[in-house]
Amino acid sequence: MIRQRVLIDIEFVVDETQFKLAQLLDNMVGISDVTETGVREAVTAGIIHVDWAAQGLAPQRSTITTRTSTSSGKFVEILLPADTSVIAS
Repeated sequence: MIRQRVLIDIEFVVDETQFKLAQLLDNMVGISDVTETGVREAVTAGIIHVDWAAQGLAPQRSTITTRTSTSSGKFVEILLPADTSVIAS
């Protein structure tokens, strides 16, 4: 087996009404404001439910981060240190 790392950067436009409705239908806790945590959890749930094995993949770990845009409409760049535990084949 070989190991590959795939980094995905997805920018979403959030339909607040639909997002809140989906959260309500998923967990029946109540309608809350759109938060970074809520968006991160929604994306994580989508990724978890993929049938990775059908693609011949076995995910080892995942990191989901969120960033909100600044008043200028740009996103603050976040630099993460290299992960020394990932070795290229």
